[in-house]
Amino acid sequence: MANAEPREKREIRLAAASAPHLYRIGKPRYHYHIGKRKHGARLEIIFACSRLEKALATEQARVRTYGPDAAKTLYRRMTQLHAAESLDAMRGLPGGCHELKGARHGQLAVDLTGGSRLVFKPTDDPPPAKPDGGLNWSAVTAITILEVTDYHG
Repeated sequence: MANAEPREKREIRLAAASAPHLYRIGKPRYHYHIGKRKHGARLEIIFACSRLEKALATEQARVRTYGPDAAKTLYRRMTQLHAAESLDAMRGLPGGCHELKGARHGQLAVDLTGGSRLVFKPTDDPPPAKPDGGLNWSAVTAITILEVTDYHG
């Protein structure tokens, strides 16, 4: 029994050991730069506020804030976002990354548990657009995480 630590905790511990530093950008935003990998740059993730960043930073904080089921799924979605080179990579993955409509136009979301969603937007203002006016998912290389919510009602 060389390693009795659960797999997810080992992954978090290993990721924390190799995790890049946290940089503050402006007053309300915190920036988590994932670094470079062999085949290109990774998606840049910025948190809208420090409270949200702290709630998503560790397993303990995710469980305390969102519950054990949502915490597990949040970890998976954040890992997927960290590993993506652009937002286009999220399209084919489970989690249903989709653009929002109506009052939330310009925002995107990925499914968590039940009706909960991780809501974010492209950091670029204006966001990269295709000639037909739609969002150019492959040109989005930085996102701002806005909230974890159930916007269905």
